[in-house]
Amino acid sequence: MILANRLVAEWFIEHKVPALFRIQNAPEEPIALVGYDPVSFFRLRRQIKRTEVSPVPKPHSGLGIKAYVQMTSPIRRYADLTAHRQIRGMLANNAPEYKDEDIRSIMNSGERASEVANLVQKTRTGTSCSSTCAA
Repeated sequence: MILANRLVAEWFIEHKVPALFRIQNAPEEPIALVGYDPVSFFRLRRQIKRTEVSPVPKPHSGLGIKAYVQMTSPIRRYADLTAHRQIRGMLANNAPEYKDEDIRSIMNSGERASEVANLVQKTRTGTSCSSTCAA
């Protein structure tokens, strides 16, 4: 999947197709883990930057590649469908379905939806089924 996504990203760049690229900035200092120690692993993991979506291709440091898009996710995401539509447009009409401003709008909508979902997840109350699901 990573190879396919990388190749599609490179194809988008080569053909100047607007896309939602997944990027990940490199950590500020090198990360090295010798052996497996859960506490050390957790500390090192916190140094890794979160992935982001960008209309501009940049490196994905976690994967060690210069460009990456999501196109092959086992669980369909809107970013995957956007990539499929861009490819289909290029193959059928030699023109992408979405322009740069459309990609930016899709990216902003997705970010807002993620923020809302994260907020709901953080603020929901945790009730156990044993106290509320009595038969």
